[in-house]
This record gives sequence, C-alpha cells and structure tokens, in this order.
Amino acid sequence: MAVHTVKDGTDVAMMGIWDVGLEPVTPRPSLAGLKEEVAAANVSIFSTGGDGSFDVVIAVDEELPSCHRAYLEPRGGPFLLHAATGRLCWASTEFYRTAKPGKILESQKLSVVPGDYAIRWFELVSLPRREFEEFLGAERYALWLRTERQGNTSCLILVAAIFAALATGLAGDWWLGLGVFATGATVLAALSWLRDRREPGRKELPELEYEFAQRTGLDGFSEVEGAFLSDKPDFGLELRRLEDGPSDLVGGWLSIHEE
Repeated sequence: MAVHTVKDGTDVAMMGIWDVGLEPVTPRPSLAGLKEEVAAANVSIFSTGGDGSFDVVIAVDEELPSCHRAYLEPRGGPFLLHAATGRLCWASTEFYRTAKPGKILESQKLSVVPGDYAIRWFELVSLPRREFEEFLGAERYALWLRTERQGNTSCLILVAAIFAALATGLAGDWWLGLGVFATGATVLAALSWLRDRREPGRKELPELEYEFAQRTGLDGFSEVEGAFLSDKPDFGLELRRLEDGPSDLVGGWLSIHEE
C-alpha cells in the first residue's frame, strides 16, 4: 500500500495513466485509436478541458487519505486498467505508446505489483466556490455566474475593437480606426446599462464578493479561490489490485467537470 503524488502537464488536453511497458506503436494512436486503447483497458484517460499542468495523488490498494478526500470528489469508476509490468505513469496522452518519451515517463513512474487494477477517479472541487454560492444564495449566485461570463465576453469584444481600430489606423485611416473603437466601446456601455436595468441586483454583487473575500483577508473571490486551489492536486486516483483474476470491469475515459 502506498500514496504517490505525481506532477505533469499536457499540450493536448488529455492526461492518462498507463503501463510504460506497453510496446510503442507508429504512428502514435489517433483519437479513435485512444478510444480503442481505453476500451482494451490499456490506458485510463481524463480530458482536462484545456492544456496545462495537472497534478494527481494516487493511492494504491488503499483509500485516498482523508486530508485529500476533503476536496477530491468521486467522478467515475471503478474502471479496469491492465498493468502487465507494474510500471505505471501519469502523463499527457501525447506520449502514450511512443518511443520518444523514455526519460520523461521514467521520472513520472510509480511501481505497483503487476496485474489488473480497478481504478477510481476523483476530481478537485472548489470548496470556496460552494461556500460563496451558499453565501449569495442560489438566485444571486446564478446572477454572479452570468455576470462573470458576460464580463469575459465584453473583454473579448473590447480587445477585438482595439485590434480592428489599430488595423484600420495602420492601413492609413486613423479617424476611421478611432470611430471603430468608439463604436465598440459604445456598444459595450449600452449592453452594460441594459443589463443593469434588467437585473438591478448586479450592482450589489461587487460589494457582496468583497464582503465574502474579507473573511480571509483578501479582496475578491478569485483571490480566495486561487489561494485554495494553489496547493491542491487536480485529480485523485485509487488503484485496487484485482487478485481474483479476470473482471467484468471495462476501461474508462472521463471529462473534467465544469461548475
């Protein structure tokens, strides 16, 4: 029995766990090929929703420690995973069954008793976000989520207006470029005014967010959530060796949960 923490990242928005003793194939498996490998229980994959670094805590033949289970929630399983050589790695699927990554996979390898394993996936949940939802109440929290998404969209529109204005100006017509930017800014201001008229509760959200954040001495919800998530693993895995031979379990492929 053992608990391991492994750190790695992906450029293809997919992390997986597999036995590094699998024979390399050329070309490397396509998306359809990965689905076949999952069905064959050679690899278990989690689609992360984007590129980046994704850490995992892995418990072998025991439950995840209670300190991790406080913020890691079950997502799926048990699934079947073959570990013929007992040399498992947590890595980006771009390295799955390739000869290239040798040293990379060796650094992320953990040793288990060779055999078949039942694997359960756990995913990090933001406890501050749930506390914030409880603090605001369901209706206000839904409004806050809409406001956040609309703010992101507004930023994209503003950036697009700036680039369009610069492109027009560099093409020789700075007055037209200024007009393009002014039009974009006016549209954004009008949309914001209309939203405030339609949903007057929006105006009190910044004050409520600040009040919530001040409980921990911070100034905003993003700071509170960032501080909580900064030292937590993104995923948890529980591996249990199947000692009774063949199992009716199947391979598994999950996707990250978006709150």
